[in-house]
Amino acid sequence: GENEQKVYVRKRFFPGWQKQRKKVYNQIQDFRRFDHANIAKIVTSYGQGNTLGFLTTSAQYTLDEYLQLPADANRTKLLLDWVNDLTQALAYIHNMETSHKSIRPQKILIEGSRIYFSVFGISCDNDIDSPIDGETPSLQLTDQSYIYLAPEALSRRAVNRVGDIFSLGCVFLCMLTAVKGQSVAKFQAYRGQSASRDPSFHANLDLVSIFIKKLDQISNPATHGHHRRDEAIHIERQALTFIAAMMSAEPARRPKMKKLAHHIAKWNEKRVLMRRRSFDSG
Repeated sequence: GENEQKVYVRKRFFPGWQKQRKKVYNQIQDFRRFDHANIAKIVTSYGQGNTLGFLTTSAQYTLDEYLQLPADANRTKLLLDWVNDLTQALAYIHNMETSHKSIRPQKILIEGSRIYFSVFGISCDNDIDSPIDGETPSLQLTDQSYIYLAPEALSRRAVNRVGDIFSLGCVFLCMLTAVKGQSVAKFQAYRGQSASRDPSFHANLDLVSIFIKKLDQISNPATHGHHRRDEAIHIERQALTFIAAMMSAEPARRPKMKKLAHHIAKWNEKRVLMRRRSFDSG
C-alpha cells in the first residue's frame, strides 16, 4: 500500500588511495550494468569525502537464514524453483564476461518468493568483503567464503567461472538437504567431523559424495501419495545428479555454464508440468 516504507541497506567503503577509490568506483559502475530479476539492484551510489557507498533495498532473509526455517510444502516448492532462478542468474553473469567469485548462502537474498544474488564484486583492500588472504586459519574454517570455495581456488587464490559452478553446486546441495527435511547445520557438522575440524566442501568431497547417496534414499516429507512421491523422488534425484557434477573436484569435469543452464531450465519445466498434473488429478 501507499504507507509501506521501503528499507534500504547502505554499504560504505573507505578507499585510502586515489587508485583504490577509482577501482571501487569502477566496480560499482560495472555492477550497475546487470539487469536481471535474480540479481540485486544498486538504487543509488555516492561519494562523500573519503567515502564511497551505495544503497540497495533490504531483504527478508539471507538464504542462510531461510534454510533454518521449519520445513513445509511451500518451502520445498520455492527451493526447487530457486535452483533454476539462481542458475539462470549465474548464466547471465557469466554471459556478461564476469565471475561472481563469492557464491554462498549469506550472499543470496530472499524477498517473498523472489531469490537473488546480493551485490558482489565490489571491495577495496580494507573492506570486510575482501578475499580470505591473511585471515587466521580458525577464522577461515568457519567462514562461508572458505567453506563454499572451489578446491582449485585455494592454490590459485582466485575464483573463475568454473569455480562459481562448484560454489553454486554446494549451495544447491544445502537447498536439497532442506527439501529432504534434513538439517543444514547437521550436514555442516557431519563435514567438520575430521581431526582438522574443517567443514568446507572442497576438503570433504568423499563425505559429500556419501551424503548425496544418503539424501537420494530419503523421500521428501512434504509430498503425500505414492504417485506424487515417486515423481518427487525422480525430480530430486535428477537435481542431485547435476549437483554432483557441478561439485566435481576437477574443474574440467564440471558442466559448462551454458549447457548447465539449458539442462536445469528443462528439468524445471518438467518439474512444473509434473506438479500441475498432480494438482489436476487431485
